[in-house]
This record gives sequence, C-alpha cells and structure tokens, in this order.
Amino acid sequence: MTIRKLVCGVRTACLFAIALVGLTAASGQNAFALSPGCTFLQKFGGGTGNGFFSIHFGYTEKFHLSFNAGEAVSLSLSDVGPNLLGTFYSFDMSPAVNGFYSDIYFFSNNAINVTWPILTNSALLSIEVTTFDPNTVVTVLGNCASRNPPSAVNTIAPTSGAASGGTAVGITGAGFTGATGVAFGGSSAASFTVNNDNSITATAPAGSGIVDVTVATAAGASVLSVADQFTYIGTLTPAPTVTSVTPDFGALSGAEVTITGTNFLTGITKVNFGSVGSNYFVVNSATSITVQAPDGTGSVDLTVTNAGGTSPTSVADRFTYTAANTHDFNGDGKSDLFWRDTAGDLAVWVMNGSGIASSANLGNVSPSIWSIIGLRDFSGTGNADVLWRNASGDVSIWFMNGASVSSTASLGNVPINWAVYGTGDLDGNGTGDLLWEDTSGEVAVWFMRGSSTISTASLGSVPSNWSIAGDDSNGNIYWRDTAGDLAIWQVRGSAIAASASLGNIPPNWRIAGFGDFNGDGVTDILWRDSTSNTVAIWFMTSAMTISSSTSLGVAPSTWSIVQTGDYNGDGYSDIFWIDNTGNTAVWFMNGGTISSSAGYGNVGTTWSVQSMSAE
Repeated sequence: MTIRKLVCGVRTACLFAIALVGLTAASGQNAFALSPGCTFLQKFGGGTGNGFFSIHFGYTEKFHLSFNAGEAVSLSLSDVGPNLLGTFYSFDMSPAVNGFYSDIYFFSNNAINVTWPILTNSALLSIEVTTFDPNTVVTVLGNCASRNPPSAVNTIAPTSGAASGGTAVGITGAGFTGATGVAFGGSSAASFTVNNDNSITATAPAGSGIVDVTVATAAGASVLSVADQFTYIGTLTPAPTVTSVTPDFGALSGAEVTITGTNFLTGITKVNFGSVGSNYFVVNSATSITVQAPDGTGSVDLTVTNAGGTSPTSVADRFTYTAANTHDFNGDGKSDLFWRDTAGDLAVWVMNGSGIASSANLGNVSPSIWSIIGLRDFSGTGNADVLWRNASGDVSIWFMNGASVSSTASLGNVPINWAVYGTGDLDGNGTGDLLWEDTSGEVAVWFMRGSSTISTASLGSVPSNWSIAGDDSNGNIYWRDTAGDLAIWQVRGSAIAASASLGNIPPNWRIAGFGDFNGDGVTDILWRDSTSNTVAIWFMTSAMTISSSTSLGVAPSTWSIVQTGDYNGDGYSDIFWIDNTGNTAVWFMNGGTISSSAGYGNVGTTWSVQSMSAE
C-alpha cells in the first residue's frame, strides 16, 4: 500500500489530477481521507448508518464541507477519463471521531479531478491518497495556487485626529501587499502608501465621530475590531455653497461681485472664477462675500473654498464675462449712440445690429457751459452713464437707464488745469475710473464707485511731448509722443504694474479708436493713415505686444471714424462711420474681416456722436 499525502494551507485553492494506472474498478481503489478538521453538513442518500452515493460517468457533484470556523465551502469531483469500464465513485461516509465524516472512496480506472475552493479559516485540509496495488502510480499534477487572505489591522497610530482631515495615520497588521484602498468609516483615505506587507501610511479624510480604519485587498476588507478605531476631534467644517452672484456679468478686466451663499465665515481660502482665483475678496458675513473678478472670458462657475471643501457648481453661480462696452445704455450687450447737436440738444439711439431699436430725446444742455467728457458705466449697473464738466471745472454724472436719465450726482470741482483723458476701469472693479492729467504732465486717477470717489492715486509725471491717446477697460493707458513713438502703461490699482514700447509709427498714421475686434478679451488698436486713408488694425496681446496686423482697405476721405463699439452684440467691436454730409454707416467686424455693413440714414451736419473714451 502506498500513501501519498498533500496538506494545503488555509489560503490555497488546489486542483489535483490523480492518474490511476493499472487498476480496474474491481482490483484497486484509492482512498481519500478527510482529516478531522472537516465535516459534511449532510449525508447523501437515505436511511440510517453509512451514507452511500454513486456518480455515473459524465456527471459532477459538489459536496459541502464545514470547517472549524464554520465556513461553508464546496468540494468538486469529476471524472475526466474515457468511460472504459463504467466508472463510478462510491462515498462511504462513516461517522468518525468527534462526529466528523471521513473515508471517501473513489473507484475508477480513469483520471479524477478533485477541486476545493480557497479556505480562509485556520483549519487545514488533508488529503491522503492510498493505493492497495503496488503497481499503481499516483501523480499529483500542478501546484497549489497561493492567494493572500483578507488583511488584518492590528494597530493604528495616532488613534485620533482633526475633523477637517489631513492626519497622517500609521497602520500595522498583515496582508497589506496589493492593497486597493484604505477607508475611514465610509470615506476613502485622502491618500495612502503601502510601505510593506505589514505597514501602511494613510491620510485621514474629513469626518466625525469614531470610525473603523479598514484595508481592502483582493480578498476583501479587513475584519473590524476595536484596534482599528479612529476618533475625529472637533467639528467638521461644512463646505460653502453659492446661491447667487450679483451682478452675474462683468467686463473682461474684472468686476466687483457680491456672492450670496452659506458657510462663509470659517476659513475661506480662495474664491475662483472658473479655474482662476481672485486676488481680492472680503468676507462680509456668513452669507456674503465681495470679490473682484480676475481677467477671464466666457461663462464660468464662481466657487468658494474652505477647509470643508469647495462649493458645488450650479447655474446659480454662473458669471459671464462681457466685452468692454463703454456706451451700452440699456445693458443689452449692444453699443448705443449718444448724439448732441450744435445747439445742445441730446438724443440716444438704442441699437440693434443693423437697425435702431428705439430713440429718445434727452432735452438740451448748453454746449457753451457743459461738455460731455466721458461715457462709461460708473455705477456697476451694466448701463453706461454720461460724465459732464462745465467751464468752471465742476464735474457731474448722469446715471442712465436706457434712453432716460435715472438720477444725477455732482463729483465736485476740479481746477481747470486738470483735464479728464480717459474713463477706463483701472482698478478692475468693473466700473469706470477717471484718468486725469494736468498741464504740467502730472497724471492721477480717481477710482470711482457710482458717485463716490473710493480713492485717488498719483501715477507720476510725463514729459510735455507725450500725450494720452486713450485708455480701455483692461486697465491700459496708451501714450504717444510728438515723434510718433507709442507706449502702454498697464495700471493695476494705484500703481503702474508694467509698461511697454510699441515702437515708432509715422505721424501720418493716427489712432482712430480702440476695440476688441477679434473677441479675445484684449483691446486692439484701430489706425487710419491721413495721407492714403487706409484703415488698419493692430491685434494686441495681454502682454502688451502686437500679435498681428491687418489692413481693412481704403475708405473715402469724406468718411470719418467717429466711434467703435459692439453694435450687434456678437462680441466683436465694430466701426461707426459718418461722412461730411451726415450719412451714417457701420462696418460689422469679425477679426480682420468686415463681415457686413449697414447704413442708418442721414443725420445732417449739426449732429455729432459723443465718442469720448469709447472703445
């Protein structure tokens, strides 16, 4: 009699192919004996005494076993050889010591496959192969395939940490190799590193109360125990929410926006417009934040972040960047026209692309006393306002609502040696500011909010041969000297953040206007040659360089460019013309291409467009 015995560990799945050589069903037998560590849950067959069960060729049966830890597993037996002698298996399950069953007999002259699943308790399954014929060759084909058991967490250190998360926790135990996750209760660790099979370092996520720290592997999650418990200390900071933004649009250079929401008081770390963070925000209360929009384009989500997380996005937090528009009186995103005749009569055309949507007369203001020195949104309503100054130096604003004056305000008196040369948004709060220069070359800024001067700043002095050619809604001041040299100051708040020279341009080329002609959010420069009447555009970059230029051709000398603006609301600045008889027209632009044009009739020779500081 030959005995072959193979013992498989608890973390093993085994497949044996036993080839029986030189045996017949009558003359030989193999005895597979289950060790006392195993028991059948039930007998197969009926009656009393020993159970008996036969498997005919071609069938497979599974026999359920129960091990020490009470785990139910399956034992599969199958005959894989040819049916030469009517193969059958006989199972004599006689009660053995302690009530366990043993002695399972197989009678076959073919190969027999015996398979059992992965076992996860502490028992061992022992198989003995017994042959009574010394000529029998017993061959075990293949090896047992190893697999790690579920991991076990023995200790964690430290056992507590802040509710906001971020605590580095060392985990010791067994079976960590190949770990696929670490969890603190129902939340995944912020990060984890498997140091070796017995050690993991994990970063706790935000949480509260007492939670189990578990390690997941291919075999499952580690068994819970008091040794794996982690206690969160303190109160978890709730993430902010944003319920509204006001206004929900603003100029490309930025606007002052009020955010309404919840959970703003605790540790606000950043406010983002899309992926770009604002450099300035003030927490007013638990439900209100005032923020200055950074440069941007299109529609973006405005989000607020604290230690508890970042506010979820929704349609309520959307902010839309609008192209710089100095003369949109009704806030519809289209530039309008403000007219004045030689007698002082005032009128507004509310534009709608190739047509005039409406018009209105605004009365008469004597031109010998008051002059219009700027058109810009000073109040942050989205409607352009009208800036006035009289011969004595008094400054006043008309706050507009479409084609009507909603209110007026006085800004005081400024000595007449000072003049306003621009109304661009120089501090990026979304409203126009006043750019002043006196006769000695001193340059100063009034930073405006409605009828209030928030602050003032001196930008220094420039030589008398340099003059301001214009400014824009991106905080740029354009300078040109008597020799034709061109330069830019980039103003951020009360300081000149950067400057650049654009070279020398022959004096016969004159700046005819500014505008964003290609819709990239950067102000471009419109030129006209006074000799040839050629019209051209310099497309600028935010780095104050010329990216490209294009010629728009020659326009008759009888026609003059009087204003630029987006008259059809497509995001591209257009060019408004008037000839010496009063005929009006617009070139609708698309980058360096005139996409179409339109005429608005004749206004006579006594009316002129008020186009100061327009782009």
